Amino acid sequence: MWVIVGLGNPGKKYATSRHNVGFVLIQRLADKHNAKLKKRKYSAKAAQVELANGPALLVKPWTYMNRSGVAVNGLIVGAGVNLNRLLVIYDDLDIPLGEIRFRKTGGPGTHKGMASIVQ
Repeated sequence: MWVIVGLGNPGKKYATSRHNVGFVLIQRLADKHNAKLKKRKYSAKAAQVELANGPALLVKPWTYMNRSGVAVNGLIVGAGVNLNRLLVIYDDLDIPLGEIRFRKTGGPGTHKGMASIVQ
């Protein structure tokens, strides 16, 4: 199973900010598949959906961005997530707005949410 984590900050204050692009994408995927994100263990909201390549768990960490590692670590350890099946979606001010980059390796750069996950 793939685990797709969208980073963002909970609350209306951040709902439309660029920093919440991960949350927005996860919500759109959930809506497209008629899935309701529910509060789960590991400080996250999640829903299981069936994608073209099989089942996936859509996840919004319900921590603030800089503590995303708390939820992601909980998933990895507690739910036995295979790191080769983990996809993290987040904004990156180090690349131009609208550009998408996929990476299999590398560090968190200046992104504090990713730094929390890597730590």
